[in-house]
Amino acid sequence: MFTLQTEALCKHFASKAVLQHVSVSFEAGSVYALLGENGAGKSTLAALLTGSLEPTSGAIIIDGERRKRYCEHDAQQAGIRIVHQRPLLAQSLSARENIVLGAEPQFAFGIINRRKIKHDTDELLRRTLPGLELPLDVLCANLNADMRFFTAYLAALWQNCRLLILDEPTAALDTQQTRLLYDSAARLAKDGTAILLITHNIREAAAHADTILILQHGVVSDCIANKNRTVSAAEIEEKLMQDRTSAAPPVFAERAGTAPEQPQHAVFAAERITARPKEGAALFDVSFSALKAEVTLIEGQRENGLQLLEDVITGMYQDTAEGHIYLHTDMAAPRRFDLAARRRGGGRYTCGVLRRAGAAIIPFDRTYRASHPALTAEQVCTAAYAPADPRRCTQNLIEQAQIQAAPDDPVSSLSGGMLQRLILERELALSPPLLLLSDPLHGLDTAKAQALAVRLWMLAQRCGTAVIILAARGQYPTAYCTHRFMLSGGTLTRIGAAQLQAPVHAAGGTA
Repeated sequence: MFTLQTEALCKHFASKAVLQHVSVSFEAGSVYALLGENGAGKSTLAALLTGSLEPTSGAIIIDGERRKRYCEHDAQQAGIRIVHQRPLLAQSLSARENIVLGAEPQFAFGIINRRKIKHDTDELLRRTLPGLELPLDVLCANLNADMRFFTAYLAALWQNCRLLILDEPTAALDTQQTRLLYDSAARLAKDGTAILLITHNIREAAAHADTILILQHGVVSDCIANKNRTVSAAEIEEKLMQDRTSAAPPVFAERAGTAPEQPQHAVFAAERITARPKEGAALFDVSFSALKAEVTLIEGQRENGLQLLEDVITGMYQDTAEGHIYLHTDMAAPRRFDLAARRRGGGRYTCGVLRRAGAAIIPFDRTYRASHPALTAEQVCTAAYAPADPRRCTQNLIEQAQIQAAPDDPVSSLSGGMLQRLILERELALSPPLLLLSDPLHGLDTAKAQALAVRLWMLAQRCGTAVIILAARGQYPTAYCTHRFMLSGGTLTRIGAAQLQAPVHAAGGTA
């Protein structure tokens, strides 16, 4: 029976320890789930298991044999396969050709047996993924992300596969495809394959894994037995949260009434958005709205759809999508954009449309989307706004950001934190009617993160700004939000609104 064990496995990069003394085992016939936040070491562990990285110390033991040296060839010979979230496929070959690439059936003298390839790949698809309509003879360059994933999945099973590693396997799959995949994985496990799911989806881990491993800061902090599916998603979430630092709970004072002081209307709405890019995660029927004087928080993982959602709602997504965007600010008449139309000119939803409506945008990529290393601080601060005195305007923003810089300094000379603060001051300077922020607390310490959350809350209350925040799960204090959603598996779920309360200063007055 196949077994793979890691013994005190460590991996260091320069002075950083990514994995520390990881000892786990995988056995034939079982499904394992590996959970952990971004940076916990999940991808590094997968790279060590597949031989694409060498461990700094420790050992990998396969079927009781300790491997002194272990490379990708050894992993392939041992039957260890991985299907990445964004599989690397030959674009100029068909799905069928990618499945058999490097292991094509042949006649004598090396002549490829194309009839056998067609028969065997058709049979593999029928047996492994019954009901899936995968166009095997279409070029991979013309396949969407879901079909590309299933192509890579079948390629992993084409040869002897004893340990199958699936990296965020359902990010690009809809509900029916997800069910199909897990049914397939269950059959593979029953037939003796070990399955390792690397995922952020806690519900899927609880529903399908026999053993759940939690990786925190490079260390396996928990190993949860779930053979009888008795562990709930809530229990797993609690264990994940135990080792995560968070801001101290803020102090609140109740509002006098539940109705807001300013009239509310939908400033922004995403209506039934579906987007399935050729690579990466997908979105399925996503809907939410942002109202005047409210803060809407959407939590999730960037690689599991949050980045795609940012691209769509900020007008940066260039591929085909379905659904509508509704926009109505004090500076622009109500407009409803059909994402499927993709018309040029005024009918197309773009970042420029948002800007002209008075929206402020702070993308996750501050370096290239919110600025550029080749620009000066003055150019970054004023290029889009053309103030009467650009230099004075820039100097004011630098002072408000409390950074050591001059208007002529190149952006490349600023640290990431300095650039983030400068961009924040630029976007908030005009008290925008709509504010879209992606991971605004990234890189801030606890005190500064809470101060910024308070500031954004007060911006909504005092100026009537509709604030939309995209953030990693557990990274933004939910008490400073009016509405809260979770993006998981490409679908959006409301997980409860925070109490409508206002932060107070230590002295007791309302901020």
